[in-house]
Amino acid sequence: MPVTSSQTGCTLIQPNISITSTPVIDASIGTMYVEAKSNEGGVYVHRLHAIDIATGLEKSPGPSPVVITATV
Repeated sequence: MPVTSSQTGCTLIQPNISITSTPVIDASIGTMYVEAKSNEGGVYVHRLHAIDIATGLEKSPGPSPVVITATV
């Protein structure tokens, strides 16, 4: 599900928050990488997507999208 600006209190990006990073293209393999945020049952999840720039589809075979996690 999309993350809405009202869920996060963010007034700079409206109405939905998803891709907020700068996409990166690796032209040598025809892939664009983007990070997207989603709301899954009240938990915010960040995923790194590898998109084929010729088709606009997730690259396969391969692990795309990949959940991004962090620990402190």
